[in-house]
Amino acid sequence: AIRVLRSIALMEAAPMSRAVAYLRQGYIAERRGDRQKAVLWGRKALMEDPNCNEATEFLKQICKEQGDKVCVTACKEKLGQQ
Repeated sequence: AIRVLRSIALMEAAPMSRAVAYLRQGYIAERRGDRQKAVLWGRKALMEDPNCNEATEFLKQICKEQGDKVCVTACKEKLGQQ
């Protein structure tokens, strides 16, 4: 699934947006227990589409589970919420 999503993220005319492809890779990484990669993919999704609420919620969830207040603050600042 990861290979397919990476291919989709590189396509010009893809069946889903790059942000969604990145976010789904983040979900897979989280399920595998790799939170560092999950955060990386979530951030990539937000960089691709800053209005992607699903990516924002995904990152907030991961940060809260880790108890990482700095990460939560960074997510809120990225979105202009305080």
